[in-house]
Amino acid sequence: MDTTPRYQIDSKWLIVEVNDAFCRAFRCSEAGLVGRDIRDLLRADWRLDFRTYVARALVGVGDLDVTLPMVAPCGEHGWYKHSLEPLMEGGQLRGYRAAVTPHVIKKADAPAKWWQMRSPRTVWNFESRTAA
Repeated sequence: MDTTPRYQIDSKWLIVEVNDAFCRAFRCSEAGLVGRDIRDLLRADWRLDFRTYVARALVGVGDLDVTLPMVAPCGEHGWYKHSLEPLMEGGQLRGYRAAVTPHVIKKADAPAKWWQMRSPRTVWNFESRTAA
C-alpha cells in the first residue's frame, strides 16, 4: 500500500488522478478532487508562484521539488513539498505526476528580549561608544 500522497494533472492543470493517501491527506473523496484545478488547492497568494515554479522546472531551469502551502477543501492548510515528474508524450508535455509530502516547519525559539541580552553590570558610555 502506497502511503505517499500522489496526484497527476493534465496540461491544463486539472487533476486527473489521485491516490488514496492524497484523498486522506486532503480529507476529500477522489470524486471531489478529480477534475479540479490543482491551483484551487494552493493558498491564493501562492498560485502564480506555483505555476512559475512548474514552468521553470519543466524547461530545466529550476528544481523539480518545491514546497508550497496547500488548502484542503475542508479548509485545513499546511506546507507540502511537491516532487514533480513531467509526463511527456511524443515530445509534448501531457501533464505531470507529483508526490506530495507534508513539510514540518519547526517553531523557532522566541527571540530574546532586549533586556535579557543586556548584562546588568554593563554601563554604556555614550560619549566614547564603548562599554565602561
